[in-house]
Amino acid sequence: MEISIGLIIIKTSSKIYEGNWLNGKFDGYGKLSIIDNPEPLLEWGNFGNSRFIYTGNFKNGLFDGEGTLHENYIIYKGNFKKGKKHGFFTAEQWTLGGLIEDRWELEFQNDNLISKTQTKMI
Repeated sequence: MEISIGLIIIKTSSKIYEGNWLNGKFDGYGKLSIIDNPEPLLEWGNFGNSRFIYTGNFKNGLFDGEGTLHENYIIYKGNFKKGKKHGFFTAEQWTLGGLIEDRWELEFQNDNLISKTQTKMI
């Protein structure tokens, strides 16, 4: 059993992973970025050219447990199971200028949206 921690850059798939891994797979807490998009999607933050960023728990190479996923101007915070959104989430949609456009409470089961409620903006 090989337990490691560190930074790995996978050039063939444009992935950057920083965190723990076990037996060659992401495992434990870490941050995974996909950087193959040539244009910055989220210029308001420090996401650079990332297509998406996941920060949270991994198990056997997949998102598993509590985490935050930045994807297509939307930030999802909640639980993942075997690489899929599963359970209750909050989600915020951002503009390029860094303003929140919408906020929702979501429920997923195996990456399928079950319910969506828009919450009031403060």
